[in-house]
Amino acid sequence: MLLIVAAGAAYLGFALFALSQSRHWQQVAPSHVAQPPQKKALRLLGSLALALSLSCACLRDGPAFGPVLWLLLLSVAAPLLVFTLSWRPHWLRRLAQRLATSDPRHSESIKRGPMQRG
Repeated sequence: MLLIVAAGAAYLGFALFALSQSRHWQQVAPSHVAQPPQKKALRLLGSLALALSLSCACLRDGPAFGPVLWLLLLSVAAPLLVFTLSWRPHWLRRLAQRLATSDPRHSESIKRGPMQRG
């Protein structure tokens, strides 16, 4: 179970780092512009997710092999995120929707997507 949590946290951390960049945010949620404080929060959350991933790996396999396992998970999670952003960026739309401001206009426009706006 800790391995699954560590892998998921690594993927989530990289996804949060990617969404903190304007290009990827616009790719996932084109109707909403991420503000600088929001970008900082995304980077902080991404760092915390990667730290959670490391701690789960260390809890599972100890301090000797845990960091090695964590690096392996990072080397799998990063290309998976690249593939997601390249081929299916809309898969991250729900994450962006949850991270967007609480303004209902932004949340609704993210939910509908770029082709369904009227």
